[in-house]
Amino acid sequence: MNSSKLAAAASHYKSFCEALGIPMNTDHSVDTPMRVARMFHNDFLVGVREECPKITTFPVDSMLRDQLVIQCGIRLRSLCSHHHVPIVGRAHVCYIPGESLLGLSKIARIVRWCAARPCVQEELVHLIKDTIKSAINPTFIGISVTAEHECMSCRGVTEPDSLTTTNVFWPSHNEDTRQEFFLAISHWLQARGANR
Repeated sequence: MNSSKLAAAASHYKSFCEALGIPMNTDHSVDTPMRVARMFHNDFLVGVREECPKITTFPVDSMLRDQLVIQCGIRLRSLCSHHHVPIVGRAHVCYIPGESLLGLSKIARIVRWCAARPCVQEELVHLIKDTIKSAINPTFIGISVTAEHECMSCRGVTEPDSLTTTNVFWPSHNEDTRQEFFLAISHWLQARGANR
């Protein structure tokens, strides 16, 4: 985003705050509109304006084409489409490669790019699945996202300990693979708890 668009966003945010009675001329708030504009631009909305990151893939030896690849605990942050407040959580991803492997760092990049836009979590898991599917055409994909929604924890019903989990699988009938995926997530959660 060029500087004129950032300036326009900051100006609109200042007007928004002033309309709600927030003083915007104090030592702490005079630069807030630009800080907020930069925060949205740099942190929360990258996926809206940028193409998906380049996805490195590798050929798979025929002996490994049925192996389940699992990556647990990818941090994500997003914005609730309904209230534009943060969604913060973790994504767990698995896939059976077929003929191509994703570079491990690319899984995290895909998750973060998909999350960097206003969304609802139920749609986010499908966007991650579809992005991976289009990149490597795997034979199986599983996505699980667990996150705190500040639209629930900080407003409205104010449930600060509530977490939301959404899962998607393609194809949906591979029960043994699902169980292996959930077992890996359970092991990751146990290890994370032990290392705190």
